[in-house]
Amino acid sequence: MTINLISIEGDECNIGSLSKLAELTGGMVERVNPTNLTKNFANILALPVIATNVVTKVKLHKGLTFRNELP
Repeated sequence: MTINLISIEGDECNIGSLSKLAELTGGMVERVNPTNLTKNFANILALPVIATNVVTKVKLHKGLTFRNELP
């Protein structure tokens, strides 16, 4: 999974922490000017879709569990 971050210039967000997620997953961080939102999103939406309706199955060792998972 790749995480891409889009932030609007002038908006305060914790971009330092959020950008780490993008970096770890090979994603991008982009700050956009609010007056250019249409252009920026058109460029983003023009990128090809790699997959849809994806199902993932995770097998864990018997000694491992997911946090906060209901029994």
